[in-house]
Amino acid sequence: MRLSSLPVIMLLAAATLAVPPAAPRLINYQGRLTDASGNPLPDGAKSVRFIIWNHATNSAPVNEIWNGGPLTVTTTTGLFSVLLGASPQPVLTPALLTDTMRWLGITVGADPEISPRTRLVSVPYAMNSENALFADSARAVSDRHVKLLGDTMNGATLSMYNAAGANTITLDADIVGNGAAALPDSSISSAEMWNEPGIVTNDNGTGSVVLTTTMQDIVTVQITIPAAGYVVLDGQATGWISGTASQNCGYVQIDEQQGGETAMGPYVTLFGSLQMPNTGIFFWPIYVTRTYYKSTAGSYTFRIEARVDPQGPGALARVHYGMLRAVYIPTAYGTVSTLVPPEEASRFERATPVVADQTAPVGVSNQSMYRVDLRELELKAAKAQAEAERARREVAEARLKQELEQSRR
Repeated sequence: MRLSSLPVIMLLAAATLAVPPAAPRLINYQGRLTDASGNPLPDGAKSVRFIIWNHATNSAPVNEIWNGGPLTVTTTTGLFSVLLGASPQPVLTPALLTDTMRWLGITVGADPEISPRTRLVSVPYAMNSENALFADSARAVSDRHVKLLGDTMNGATLSMYNAAGANTITLDADIVGNGAAALPDSSISSAEMWNEPGIVTNDNGTGSVVLTTTMQDIVTVQITIPAAGYVVLDGQATGWISGTASQNCGYVQIDEQQGGETAMGPYVTLFGSLQMPNTGIFFWPIYVTRTYYKSTAGSYTFRIEARVDPQGPGALARVHYGMLRAVYIPTAYGTVSTLVPPEEASRFERATPVVADQTAPVGVSNQSMYRVDLRELELKAAKAQAEAERARREVAEARLKQELEQSRR
């Protein structure tokens, strides 16, 4: 007697996301019985026995994994179909299929077992997914686990382990505060965090700086940001002018470069006058602000700096009580417009020339500037991060695929 095997199919029950069912423990086996000449056996009932073995040929009791007992199947032109594991047969449990070395032996009536046995591969092993050997998420599990929808943790700790067996993620419903969730370092990117700015401030106390014609620091701050993002800077100080009835002007701005670039509007604040009314003491409030975008995590230093133009006889200019604040913002919610010099405009796809102000005060650069939107840099950084994440996932998927293929051998 001969058997032509058709694909072995695992039955799948219809499911909804709200109440996902467990995988059914049934194997739908279809075959075709023929005689030695290849002709189908006469239509009708046949007694067939199905046994799952752990060896391709050995038939010792130790090699028998599962025995369905004698079943009656009905053939039509030799074709038949049977649900292995259906009552009154023994249940097919996931434990039976934890090893890839499984063969299905078939015996018809009093004939010897049909040779060769059929090796079980691929689809029947989907039953073992109930044990989640490899899973990105769990949709339907027992009360000891967290379900996708409508489940809670009651005084329990949920722990996740990496491939090396180390506990990398822990959630504890009994703890309030930082200890409630333990995650690996850098597991949450800035793009996944909302309303999580960071702030640093600094001041020069009650001190004052006597200004010269060279840019010099009034106060500095260093901010360490966890990922790409915006750094918004706000500074304030008090300007002191005295000693002359002629020109006495000071220029204050926020900058990264020590020693300063040329005072550049609109990011510079002026105080004093080209013609002071007398030699007395005059005070000016100073406020400066600027926004930068940094495409990588790291530490960055910013400064309030100031200088004077050539002064009249006896002129003195000082800056008192400098204060500088830096705030890290991970993302933008609208246009972040700024002006950049020509050498920086090439970093942007859209850079609109701004007509130079020919009436700029003495000492302030009137070079041409370009208006840009700093969000372009954010989008570029996000795109680079997405490409890196895609590459990482591809490597992980290839590794998982390789492990699965090795486990089936």
